[in-house]
Amino acid sequence: MDWSGLSTPKWPGKISNEAAKAKIASQLAARASDGQVIGIGSGSTSFLALLALGDRVKHEGLAIRCVPTSLEIEAYCTALGLSVTTLVDARPDWAFDGADEIDPEHNLIKGRGGAFVREQLVFASAPNRVILVDGSKFVPTLGSKFPVPLAVVPEAVNYVRSTLHTDLGVAPEVRPAGGKDGG
Repeated sequence: MDWSGLSTPKWPGKISNEAAKAKIASQLAARASDGQVIGIGSGSTSFLALLALGDRVKHEGLAIRCVPTSLEIEAYCTALGLSVTTLVDARPDWAFDGADEIDPEHNLIKGRGGAFVREQLVFASAPNRVILVDGSKFVPTLGSKFPVPLAVVPEAVNYVRSTLHTDLGVAPEVRPAGGKDGG
């Protein structure tokens, strides 16, 4: 997609815990090396990390290629002058993304939006993965703040719904994909 002509990226809203997230983003950007292919997550912490990576590319001449997990992040990469590629053409050396919740055993919910499937694919394809979180993401039990997401092909909705209800006593809510990244 041609994103040329975009201005400096701005996050669409207030970023909670911005100072903590900016520190995490700076630490993450420091691990990037010349020639790497990096999977780029889609949340606000990933956005701040992307800005920090863009700063390194601009000021240090760092040469990286980015595999974005959403159209929005792809547009931000382009606006920052970063090289963009896809899983069709490259496998990430490593990937990063935020998480929505983390329980005491370090299980997590990562991805609740329209970019959920792309986030999962990019993360699964990377041999090294980094989860970016601040203290607000820790919960006693997954699902405390957000429903646990599942990606289900339409033909399997009734089967999955029935199995979740029968085996786990869960009454799932079907939320159809939509929006810019939901297909």
